[in-house]
Amino acid sequence: MKIGLLTYYGDLNCGTNLQALACLKTLRSVFPKDKVEVIPLHGFNPPGVHPYFSHITIKSLYHDLMRIKKYTSFRKSQLGVLSDKVEKNVELASAFIAARSYDMIFIGSDTILELDRIGCDSPLSLYWLSPMIKAKKILLAASSKNVQYESLTEDQKLCMKASLNDFSGYGVRDENTRSLISSFIPGNRVQLIPDPTFSLEIDEEETTNYLKQKGLVIPPKSLLFHTTKADDSWAKKGADYYRTHRYRIYSLRPVPWADEVLNDLSPLEQLGIYRYFECVVTHRFHDAVFCLKNQTPMLLYTPNGFSSDKGGKNKFTLLLEAFSLLESNYMQSPSEDLINMMEISIISFRQRKELISSMLEDYNNQFVSFVKQFQ
Repeated sequence: MKIGLLTYYGDLNCGTNLQALACLKTLRSVFPKDKVEVIPLHGFNPPGVHPYFSHITIKSLYHDLMRIKKYTSFRKSQLGVLSDKVEKNVELASAFIAARSYDMIFIGSDTILELDRIGCDSPLSLYWLSPMIKAKKILLAASSKNVQYESLTEDQKLCMKASLNDFSGYGVRDENTRSLISSFIPGNRVQLIPDPTFSLEIDEEETTNYLKQKGLVIPPKSLLFHTTKADDSWAKKGADYYRTHRYRIYSLRPVPWADEVLNDLSPLEQLGIYRYFECVVTHRFHDAVFCLKNQTPMLLYTPNGFSSDKGGKNKFTLLLEAFSLLESNYMQSPSEDLINMMEISIISFRQRKELISSMLEDYNNQFVSFVKQFQ
C-alpha cells in the first residue's frame, strides 16, 4: 500500500517541521510494510525562509544562514523530501496528487485547513482534497485555525461538504475545528486528538552535541525568550530585571538585550534545548508543547493581532487549559506583570509535574491509537 502525508513542512518554523516528522514517524511505525512518504507539494510558498531582519548583525546573519542549511538538511534527511513543488492552482495540485496513485492519504497536522492562503479562485485550499482524488482520506490532528462556519460563502459550504463526505476519518487538533467539521459531519465521527509532536521522542544527544560544538554551557539560572519584534521593549524590561538578579538571558531570535542568541538551531536541536532553562517566555504554540515534554515551566502569551474564536479561546488557551495551567502560565497580552507571572508560572508548573507526565504519556497513546484505526 502507498500512503501519502499531505502537510506543512520546509519553512523555518521548528514546530511545523517537527509535526511533519512526528506524523511521518507514527505512520511508518503503524504501517511498517507499506510505503509512507511526505507528499512533496505546497499550496503556497513556504513562509519565512530568510534570515531575521530585525536587529540583524553579521553574527546573527551567519547563524541564520547556518539554520537555513540545517533546515534544508532536515527536510531531506528526516522528511525524505529531496525536491518539492509549489502549486497554487488547486486543480493542478489535485491532479499532481492523483497522479501519484496513493491508496491512503493523511492530511495534517497544524493549521492545514485554514483558508487565508487560498490560491487562484478556488473556494477551498488544496488541503481539503477534492473528491477527484481517489484514495482513502483521513484528517490527522488537522486544524482550521479560526475559520467559522458562519463566515463561509455558500460555495465554500458546498465544496466543504463534498470534500468531507469523501473522508474516512476525522481527527482534529482543537475544538474550533471539531465544531466546524461537525457542521457537515455527525459530531460523534469527529475525534479530538493531540498535536502529533506529543508523540516525538527527544534525542538529547542532538542538543548536547550542539552545545559542545558551540562551547556553550547554560547555567541553572537561565531564561529563554521567544518574542516577536513588536514585543522587544516589553521583554527587554523583564530580561534586564532578571539579569540584575544574576540570570543569564537567551533568545531564539536576534535581540540586543539577550546574553546569547540561539538562532542557529536545527529542529531536532531545538526540541531538546528547552530543558536547560528555568522558564521559557514564548508566543509559540509548539514551544509550549516542547516545554511540557522537557518538563520546563513556560509562560505563554498571545502575540498582538492573534485572533481567537467567538468564545474567546484559541490554541494557546486550549492547550494550557488541558494541562490545568491556563490561569498560571498564560498572559493574554505582553502588558501584564511579567515578573509576578513568571514566578507564579514556575511554581504552578512544578506542582503539576506528575499530572503533566501522565498526560504526556496519554497524549502519545491517543495519537498513535487514532492512526491504528486505519490499519
